[in-house]
Amino acid sequence: LDFILVTHEHPDHCDPKAMDRLDKSARVLCNTDSLKASIRKLGFAQVDVLAEWEVAEAAGLTITAVPAIHDIEEVGFVVKAAAHTVYFAGDTNTQPEFTDIAERLSPTFAILPVDGTRLIGGEQWVMTPGDAVAAAKVLGVSGAMPSHADAYFSDRLVRAGLASTIAGANEIFAKALAAALPGVRAENPAPGELILLAAAA
Repeated sequence: LDFILVTHEHPDHCDPKAMDRLDKSARVLCNTDSLKASIRKLGFAQVDVLAEWEVAEAAGLTITAVPAIHDIEEVGFVVKAAAHTVYFAGDTNTQPEFTDIAERLSPTFAILPVDGTRLIGGEQWVMTPGDAVAAAKVLGVSGAMPSHADAYFSDRLVRAGLASTIAGANEIFAKALAAALPGVRAENPAPGELILLAAAA
């Protein structure tokens, strides 16, 4: 590993047990000082905080932290290398900053959350498949894949207060993307499956 990018402190994005098994020589980029301190305690020597629109460069990559809207402080990341620029949106909800991300960084591929996670009977925290399709259109990408559609809350108290409101969100996203943006390739890889970005160009 060259880099580990941590968008926010929720355990599906920064699980200390999983992080502890990773290559400690990798450089970690995260979004808060408290998260930096926690990651350093695991033995990672190179941990940096990137605020919105800050940039890190190394190993032929340009990595930019970009705005995100969630129930806690979060960033997304845009990684540029050679001909491709990949946007990982973390767990963001719909936001007007998609326009700025498109104009400033011109992503070619986007990884977008799609399951519409919300408080039961309350506020939505993550984009729905339709929201993600609209985001892909604004971003102007040539390929996209869904994320955050297979979340499982192991804590019963959390399950009692949260709900992934849209079952089958990955498939719904792929069909909606094909219908609305037929020129944009939809990817839905299995765990461990390799996606070649050149195929999405």
